[in-house]
Amino acid sequence: MTQGTDPTGGPAQPGSLNPYERLGISPDASFDAVQEAKQARLAEVGEDPMARARIEAAYDAVLMDRLKERQQGKVSTAALNASQREAA
Repeated sequence: MTQGTDPTGGPAQPGSLNPYERLGISPDASFDAVQEAKQARLAEVGEDPMARARIEAAYDAVLMDRLKERQQGKVSTAALNASQREAA
């Protein structure tokens, strides 16, 4: 997926309420991809405080979503792979 696209490959919707769409990532994006998307979006909006706040809120929502999944015992493939790399 390229920067500036939603998970279906279309343009990211600036007013989208879905945090994954707002960041232009898929729900199974790696943690590094989430961070990169956040930084790219922040660079795109410049110093616009409202746009920056929406991006930060989307980033926070993605992280909280992942935390809830881990608390419920759901482990993503990316998290499993990262854990295996750390153990090696």
